Amino acid sequence: MLNTRTNRLLLIGASVATIAVLVAEAALLSTVVPDERAAAQLRNPVPLDDEYAEIDRVSRWPADWINAVCEPTLYRLRNYERLPHATSNASCRSLIKPGGHVDCLIVSRFPSELPMQVDLHNDGYRWYAFAFDRGSLVSFETVSETAVVGMNGVSESPVLQPLKQFGFNIYSDPGPP
Repeated sequence: MLNTRTNRLLLIGASVATIAVLVAEAALLSTVVPDERAAAQLRNPVPLDDEYAEIDRVSRWPADWINAVCEPTLYRLRNYERLPHATSNASCRSLIKPGGHVDCLIVSRFPSELPMQVDLHNDGYRWYAFAFDRGSLVSFETVSETAVVGMNGVSESPVLQPLKQFGFNIYSDPGPP
């Protein structure tokens, strides 16, 4: 039987380890997910750049989008060379598991649509969705071949379908126009 001093040391060690894990996870998420915005959210914020004026407008914020499609935790990918035009990348496991299979999602930020299309095409992504946020594009992509027929009669990725509740469109076969 352990004495009281040993029990206290174990409790303190476990507390310190838990706090360290929480701080590390918060630091990781703060670099990928933007800070919470004001309490009043705009339904369809107007993009600031003319280049983004025609992009489908979506509701809510990146943290909501990520929570809709990703299992916790979102892992930052530092120096991810497979998407060279992306300004940041992270990965997660999909919440939806078609046929019981876990799909990996990549969440990226791109300066504009053309570099995003080029990178996703070159790396062989099958499905993607994207939206304008804070001066850049946030994209969700997967290489999964799994498809279902959406309500509009068009095939789409089941792992990206939860993004539709925010107004996202799901696209297939990226590439420059």
